[in-house]
Amino acid sequence: MELISDNPIKDISADLLDRKNSAEKFAKYIFSFNYKDGLVIGICGEWGSGKTSYINLMKPELQKNSIVIDFNPWMFSDSYNLVSLFFTEMAAQIKDYNNNTNLIKALDNLGDFFSSLRAIPLVGEYIGILGKLLNIFAKKKKGENSLQKQRSNLIKELKKIEKPIVVILDDIDRLSSDELESILKLVRLTGRFPNIIYLLSFDKERVVNTLNNKNIDGESYLEKIIQIPFDIPKVSRELLEKHLFASLDSILGNVEIDRYRWSEAYLNIIKPTIKNIRDVKRYISSLSYTFNQVGKFINVVDLVTIEIIKVFYPKSFKELFLLREYLTSIHNDDSKKIALTEFIKDNQINKILLYILFDIDIDITSNFDRTFINNDKNFRRDKRIADLTLFNFYFEQVENEEFKNIILSQTLWSYMSSDKFAVELAKIDENYLESVVNNLANYEADFTEKTAMYSIPALYEILPRVPEKERGFFEFDAHIIWSRLVYRLLRKISDNLRYNSVLKLIDLCNIYGQYEIMGIVGHREKRGHKLVSEEQARNIEDILISHVNSSSLDTLSKTYKLSNIFYFIVSTGNSINKKILRSNEIFLSLLKSSVSEIKRQVGSNPEIIREKILHWDALVKIYDNEEHLKNKISLLEKDHNLIEEDYIKLAIKYKNGWRHNV
Repeated sequence: MELISDNPIKDISADLLDRKNSAEKFAKYIFSFNYKDGLVIGICGEWGSGKTSYINLMKPELQKNSIVIDFNPWMFSDSYNLVSLFFTEMAAQIKDYNNNTNLIKALDNLGDFFSSLRAIPLVGEYIGILGKLLNIFAKKKKGENSLQKQRSNLIKELKKIEKPIVVILDDIDRLSSDELESILKLVRLTGRFPNIIYLLSFDKERVVNTLNNKNIDGESYLEKIIQIPFDIPKVSRELLEKHLFASLDSILGNVEIDRYRWSEAYLNIIKPTIKNIRDVKRYISSLSYTFNQVGKFINVVDLVTIEIIKVFYPKSFKELFLLREYLTSIHNDDSKKIALTEFIKDNQINKILLYILFDIDIDITSNFDRTFINNDKNFRRDKRIADLTLFNFYFEQVENEEFKNIILSQTLWSYMSSDKFAVELAKIDENYLESVVNNLANYEADFTEKTAMYSIPALYEILPRVPEKERGFFEFDAHIIWSRLVYRLLRKISDNLRYNSVLKLIDLCNIYGQYEIMGIVGHREKRGHKLVSEEQARNIEDILISHVNSSSLDTLSKTYKLSNIFYFIVSTGNSINKKILRSNEIFLSLLKSSVSEIKRQVGSNPEIIREKILHWDALVKIYDNEEHLKNKISLLEKDHNLIEEDYIKLAIKYKNGWRHNV
């Protein structure tokens, strides 16, 4: 039997779960409904149940009877252009099917119309105004280019088409709450266009919970949009086990195993954990790699058991590593009793895990008195990870930098609500800081005001230590990672306490930290999360500006991304102390922090072209005079200690008229 891959199947030949007939029947069934006034169908199933594969099996039948369009909301979740992009993408894909130029033109025209309304927000709480806009603009704009005219033309052309259009929106449950709401409202607003059938694929429970968290009744909301809900057929336990066992045979081959330990592991850990085909894929993918790395050296039952813990119970997996001295020791003491009792507390999987991997049988009801450790077995001979050497070997082989950073983050988290956090954070190697801080967001559920008050000042104090490095197109800069974490910390503070807590943090943080907090809680477009009132946000801005103007030159010259802060001040109509702007140290700091990198690709060449640029316009704005700025750079040309610095060379190029390509 074929080993199951981790990708959705694309055609019938890869249908290992025998869903072809069901998918074909449902695809035919869709066209029995009246779609002349539009139709919205929900393809529902939990994560891992194979929704994408099921839709792919439906496609041959769908394509016989309709024009099939895949609209990927992950690619088109632009807050301001979602509606425009939807119609434009439909036009582009329809061109691949036929030459219905009138329909394509009608779609393009409607897309262009919405593109011209970029200033109007269409996501979150604001997308609700789209329905009103349809009426308002219809009334206000007359003639050939009115919205009413464009909409009527599209409806007219849609009524003429011989085959309906099926629009597939897959995995919408993976979108952020704002993006999900935007997509659903888009479907609701356009779902009544004639001859358009929407297929929405999602995990209903997840979507309902996401909407409920935004104070929207998820069940009722979906009922208003979805006309035909359909749950994809579940995979039988028998078929699931058949493919799991076949995949294990493909990986492990002909190996001898301890049948008793294997049955304990399978019945008590693996079977209750593997619930759907995606679970099989995830498990087999991880096990296959690990077996190729260490399979010759580690007991097979140990390996298949610890791998399922690694994939599905990462918290327990990390705890195993931290408890290694206790788990591999034959001695009992109070600290071991406490640690292992805590590990198995209210967790049957962990209790069975200790028994299978380490022959530790614990009865916590008897205060650990009935702990049984089999000391007669030769763990090293049997390649058991209960032997400390083999335990360490397994983790050293499987463990990568990411895992090390997870362990560091777990340790750091334990100090995050105390004054020791700053000390422990400072101990972390600067090369690991970015990843460790990023992992701290995993503990968001347990964040409190206390966590925010102790951690935020320390986080901004350490940020300048993160080394500069080349990043790919989709990598976040370090300050973005910091900002995302701080936002999560701040929003965990209750509304009635947040403003006063922010004021305390402003006093505790360095200048850049103050600037970031101000931006996160404020109301500025595309930046603020509105965590305080507008009046409070303005007061925080005034405090920051006052702090900047009263800070020492030495403090400001060492401030992270100083140009961002100064540009904000002047672009909001405020001023910076002239004494500060006359300082050479400040000028050098502004030049350094105004340098950034742009990345681009030429044609089909995969090579990334990197280019350093200077935010010249921002510097001109700060100094309020381009000639004055050029004169200051000219003075630097005479300084032999500075002339070889890259950022000075770049500034001289800009002074002489060079500008980067936009």
